Amino acid sequence: MPGVAGRSGGANRKRSDVKLGHATTAIGHPDHPDNVSKPVAQGSCEQPPLAFPEGVDEPLPMTLDLWASMKVSGYDEFYTASDWQTARIYMLAIDDFIRGIVVKGWTAMKMAEVRSMMAELMTLESARRRLKIEVQRGEEVPELANVTPIDRAKAAGL
Repeated sequence: MPGVAGRSGGANRKRSDVKLGHATTAIGHPDHPDNVSKPVAQGSCEQPPLAFPEGVDEPLPMTLDLWASMKVSGYDEFYTASDWQTARIYMLAIDDFIRGIVVKGWTAMKMAEVRSMMAELMTLESARRRLKIEVQRGEEVPELANVTPIDRAKAAGL
């Protein structure tokens, strides 16, 4: 129907905010995400020591290795103090899970819980890809090939 949105001849409104009649915010608008003040982290975000509460066994070597690897993996710069405290709680849960494997064996439900905790801490590559975080490993990046002739051909419509 000509002139009807979403039908042939009419404008196809694809963005949900446009469909609902909400105006989008331009960069100069006070409500644009770039213009809204964001909280600033206060204090140090250094990794605290992994200490379990009184009455709990000392962490297993596997748990200590995971804790140590979080500091040297590169994504620790994104952690705030509350993230480190959450990580400490998760380490206690992961340690308990590993101890439970010895007694009860693997359970799929427990493994899913541990994987979910590890994804929240960005210890899994899949979680970092989903968040579009790439850690530079200190490797030299090869220089990109010169593609100016290809760009010129595209601009010319060839």
